[in-house]
Amino acid sequence: MPEAFDAIARSAQTLLELWQASGLRIWHAIAAAGVLGIVVSISILWTGRPRYRRQDSLLTPAEQRFLQSLRPVMDRRLTIFAKVRVADVITPRRRGDGRSSEWWSDFRKISQKHFDFVLVDTHTSAIVAAIELDDKSHHQRHRQRRDRFLNTAMAGAGVPLLRVPVKRGYREAALREQLDTTLEAAGYRLADFRRPANSP
Repeated sequence: MPEAFDAIARSAQTLLELWQASGLRIWHAIAAAGVLGIVVSISILWTGRPRYRRQDSLLTPAEQRFLQSLRPVMDRRLTIFAKVRVADVITPRRRGDGRSSEWWSDFRKISQKHFDFVLVDTHTSAIVAAIELDDKSHHQRHRQRRDRFLNTAMAGAGVPLLRVPVKRGYREAALREQLDTTLEAAGYRLADFRRPANSP
């Protein structure tokens, strides 16, 4: 612990200089230096500990179950991304030159939010749709305000947003129908992204 030893040496030097100037007994200064060194060492050891740890999983169990059901429905021409920041999917429209205070105000409303899943064209990275899993927390008033805001923002940006109630299991046919309905309303067809049956 080089930092601890350096701190102790500096503390001892300071106390020695004070002792010489004040005329205190030498053992008083030595005792004080020892106590201060211990305090400094403990402080360094404590603050030197890692302050973060790795999360056990990127997805919650509910998100993982949905992803396992979603994958068979998707074609390889669509890629599924999880926990994507809303500001990476849509952005405020600029008014005039540069980014005004109004632009930053609109940006802050989306910068701290994320979508559970986003569907992206594998070859072009074009954003195709976003998916939100709605659990019981979405019945809360503040979550409902958030949901209405995102629904309006996504509709205005022309990006389909599919809301799926959280379940223990998902039927593939029903999930495919939900995706088809959402995408077709925005001018997409999920079938356009599926491999033909005879493709490799």
